Amino acid sequence: MQQVIIIGCGGIGAWIAQCLVKTLGPRDWITLIDGDTIEKHNLDRQLFGPRDVGKKKSNALRMQLKEGARCGIESITGYLGEDLEWLPNAGYKPEDTWIMVAADNHPARANALMLADTMNSHCIIAANNYETSEAYYYNPKWVGGDRDPREYYPELLTDKTDDPLSPPCTGEVLES
Repeated sequence: MQQVIIIGCGGIGAWIAQCLVKTLGPRDWITLIDGDTIEKHNLDRQLFGPRDVGKKKSNALRMQLKEGARCGIESITGYLGEDLEWLPNAGYKPEDTWIMVAADNHPARANALMLADTMNSHCIIAANNYETSEAYYYNPKWVGGDRDPREYYPELLTDKTDDPLSPPCTGEVLES
């Protein structure tokens, strides 16, 4: 039995999920987590179509993949934040749980590493934009050591750029 938690259902996350629903088995489970909404500019590189614009990415992806899925699949329409109480762990062993991060911001990556530490589970972080990309594996046994991404990428803990839980200014400040 394998449990895969995919955080971020856009460009990379949707492609990973599409492959996994066809390779995992009936006792396996995928949880899709993303609070973002599909916008027209996402359509050039993500697995969504014009009919999906305005829908939550995790829900739209689940609906798209559920018919051909060999495994269980669920969606959570929220962002991975400090509160990890709502995350799944339905009896899967830590060594059978994989957290795959395809989010485009450091706070989500840092929270995923914290989740991996809490669940004592594997974590793969992959991200891209139009000009760069990266991918790395994390084992919770590495926490605090020289292989911990928080040590060699300290900006994971401080850079709040594009953090969906800390939106930019709104109201009068934004208008000015």
